[in-house]
Amino acid sequence: MNFDRRILGIIAAVTMLGIMFGAPILAQVSEYAYSRVLFTVPSTMSFSLSLIGIAQNNSAPVRPGNQTEDIWFNATNQNTKYVEPCRVGGASCQARFATPVLRFTNVGTVPFNISIQLNETLPAGIVLFANFTNTSGLGCAVSVATNNTVIPKTSLLNFSKNLCPNNVTDVWLFANFTDQAGGTTIAFLNYTSNNV
Repeated sequence: MNFDRRILGIIAAVTMLGIMFGAPILAQVSEYAYSRVLFTVPSTMSFSLSLIGIAQNNSAPVRPGNQTEDIWFNATNQNTKYVEPCRVGGASCQARFATPVLRFTNVGTVPFNISIQLNETLPAGIVLFANFTNTSGLGCAVSVATNNTVIPKTSLLNFSKNLCPNNVTDVWLFANFTDQAGGTTIAFLNYTSNNV
């Protein structure tokens, strides 16, 4: 017991000396620092476009963008409904709900929205409309256009919202002809991607 008291007395004396002279009693066992670590992937917004299963050019950052092959609606008469498009010459055509006329694939690194718009007003006897199908991951791309949506001239139609990288949206186009005079009408479909 005397031995225990002597040990406690020595510990008490060392403690008192440490307090009196400001010397540390016990060595500090840990110190800390930290670093902020950044992981960067370039934010690129780009899409590739397939026309009836044939790969086309990727998008471009300046207007009007890269042109695909022509899309051809060949009506059998002046009053034809639900005409499906083909590549010019009829080499390959959209097959209703099997092969879309357009397939947009996000080949960038960030999600974006895709819009479509005609560059000019079509004659009164031609109506162009579309259906849209997202074949992407659950919760990634959300179609905001309903089936049989008429493609506008006056404003962009945002048809695919939040299309994530490596995901696709298919576009099915149809044209209705009503009392349309013979001949060929030419217009351009413009596709635009923008930030979510």
